[in-house]
Amino acid sequence: MIFKEIKMDLPVKENSKYAPAERLSLDELETQISKVNKAKVHLIQEFLDATTDMFIVLNDQRQIVFANKACLDFQRENNGPEPYGLRVGELLGCKNSFNSSGGCGTSDVCQFCAGTNAFMDAQKGNEGRREVLLFLREPPGHAMDFRLWAKPIQIGEKNFVAYVLRCISDEKRRVALEKIFFHDVMNIANELHQISELFKMGRVKDIDKLMHLFADSTEALTEEIKAQRMISYAEHNDLKLSPQEFRTCMVAEEVCSLYRRKQGDEGKTVVISTDFKDLPVVSDKTIVRRILGNMVKNALEAIKTGQEVTLGCCSNGTNVIFSVNNPGMMPEHVQRQVFNRSFSSKGVGRGLGTYSIRLLTEKYLKGRAWFTSNESEGTTFFIEIPAGNQSYQI
Repeated sequence: MIFKEIKMDLPVKENSKYAPAERLSLDELETQISKVNKAKVHLIQEFLDATTDMFIVLNDQRQIVFANKACLDFQRENNGPEPYGLRVGELLGCKNSFNSSGGCGTSDVCQFCAGTNAFMDAQKGNEGRREVLLFLREPPGHAMDFRLWAKPIQIGEKNFVAYVLRCISDEKRRVALEKIFFHDVMNIANELHQISELFKMGRVKDIDKLMHLFADSTEALTEEIKAQRMISYAEHNDLKLSPQEFRTCMVAEEVCSLYRRKQGDEGKTVVISTDFKDLPVVSDKTIVRRILGNMVKNALEAIKTGQEVTLGCCSNGTNVIFSVNNPGMMPEHVQRQVFNRSFSSKGVGRGLGTYSIRLLTEKYLKGRAWFTSNESEGTTFFIEIPAGNQSYQI
């Protein structure tokens, strides 16, 4: 043992310039080691309950037979049942756990689940670390990211699998925000650089057109920075509302005007529906405009040259409903994940657009967001917000 390499026969008192230097005698040390080993079950329980990671033990049927305090606290916070007998997806609220009568791990999509596959590998004697993305049943469209360590263990004559689960949703969200921010800002910065190069080389034929392009690019850069700041504040519950009274036509015109300029050279158009209702609203205009801007931006990215995006508005009596429609139907696998933070049909790290629509609408404007997508009517995203929220103080 390593303590044999250290002088254990030191005097009881020893000089030290900081922490005490005294050590126990070998007899006293061996007595303490014996006591701790006898109490190791209690010691392990205390240690596992002190960690913020969820530690669980699964039997051969993938059912939970042991859960530490962090796991029990998670269940209580989410008003869930006792974890014993549940499977991991059922514990965490994975929506796919309810797709089949057999529960977690038995639906057709579970073959792609990192958590289930980690269990299968551990049963074969392999241990390892994986990242798991779970799509939650409640609230719909939300997801959680976990880092999972799986290890086969033996207790008595029975084989079990031990899981350590650490929530890394904040970490994944931060990485996604950074990727999107740097991607979009670099694109705009490159446009500004190209414009400045044209000026520097004296190759400017239409200075008015170039100045408009420069103004649009600088505005777009400012908008991207504001958008990322708003999402970041919203994620950390730091977004402050500034409600005011405005009309729906005003905010729609502002959004359409911005994206008409951006898309003019691509042959894509943004129009306001002929039956658009101009209604008074008491809400945070900046957030509403940001949400509508995201809806229009996503719709424009989905259409081809010559197609158009239509922005509409109506009322159901107490609430205002905005809609943004574009031609084309989303594939089924895209529809199932469209509001998830990490998902995007445009590539890795591009999935915060639709996620932020739901986040800002439901968490801050006390409304709801949804969509429809079919071959006959195309794809339409909706947000419904209170026309006059009494909780706002103007």
